[in-house]
Amino acid sequence: MKQTLILIIIAILISCQSNKTNKMDESNQNDSVSNQDSTYHALSDTENLSLWNTIDKINNELSKLDKYPSIDVLERLFKESVTISNSNELSDEFNNLRSEAYDSDNFSIIDQYVNRCKPAITVAIMGESNNMGVNIDYFITICRPKTAEYNFFELAKDGFYRSSNLSIGTAEFPEWIEQTESSFQGIVVTEKAKTYLQKWQSIQKNQKGFLRDIADTTIYCLQIEINNNLENKKESSIPAEAVIGDFDGDSITEYVWLVPPKFPKEQNEDNFGDCDGLCECYLMFSNDKIPPIKLENCIGGTPVNEGDLNNDGADEIGILPEWWTSCWRDYHVYTFRNNEWKYVVAPFATHCNQWEEGVDAIKKDDSKQGYVIINYSYFTGEETVTLSKSVVAKR
Repeated sequence: MKQTLILIIIAILISCQSNKTNKMDESNQNDSVSNQDSTYHALSDTENLSLWNTIDKINNELSKLDKYPSIDVLERLFKESVTISNSNELSDEFNNLRSEAYDSDNFSIIDQYVNRCKPAITVAIMGESNNMGVNIDYFITICRPKTAEYNFFELAKDGFYRSSNLSIGTAEFPEWIEQTESSFQGIVVTEKAKTYLQKWQSIQKNQKGFLRDIADTTIYCLQIEINNNLENKKESSIPAEAVIGDFDGDSITEYVWLVPPKFPKEQNEDNFGDCDGLCECYLMFSNDKIPPIKLENCIGGTPVNEGDLNNDGADEIGILPEWWTSCWRDYHVYTFRNNEWKYVVAPFATHCNQWEEGVDAIKKDDSKQGYVIINYSYFTGEETVTLSKSVVAKR
């Protein structure tokens, strides 16, 4: 009886100790779950701990903010978000995560890191690229309406530039850039860019600190994008046969090309020798400030850069206007003076024999300063010959 009582007491003690141990284990498990809820654990072996600690810190602070924090706090967190989203570290991190995802055919880890960037930063994993930028929509929700900073974020939502190298500040293309078939290439729409340039200029003066810096940078980049578009458009209109030179003497090269007259759509014996309108050609220039040269009685030709014949610092232009008939044609050489085109020398006669023999029509006279040698054709009464003489090069 006594032994039985002792065994019962021992069993009760063991049971109590077991319950206590189970409760302690359960408590530890709950604590572990709680800690896991508030702290991210590395999912990738290559995780940049310093980078992600910084991102976590920004996001934790953003999530605990009052609805309308002070402008100083708002500006600081926005600047930190811009800096991180524009960093090589974050770009490298997602490049590594992307490689791991493709190698393992498992995108769940990279998706968790995308979510980890929120709410400060938006990351879009595209077909050919990883696009990263500030989550402007979140900053709008915590910004006081009808303030200068609210106007800033409302406009920045449509796109902004974060550096003068045309780096975009949002994960999506700005409204003035149309995406091409590639996920990381776009085309600037000039008219839209001009509209947004005016919008940014309208809020610029009311911005301060880092917000003003971003406004200034965006305005600068929009101007660059617009100018680049205009230059590209101008270059695309330059014919392949255009001739390059510095024809106005401003030390900047431009192009010249010939625009022929229009001809009847169907050429036949009845309309041979006819033009739609006057048979006139024009020498046109890529620099809009240089006036065109009109060539009467001309149906074609190729301009020639003759170099600086009269030592005025500009290249002169030679042209042999083509015509329907005859081997005899005058060679014209022009110089640009006082915003007008003048003859360097009077037009002189040339015969097709001269051109077929490869004789240059004009060149500098090295023996006489300010003179040029012209090679012209002359009919003796029996044959056509090429003669030369030195004449003054007008300036």
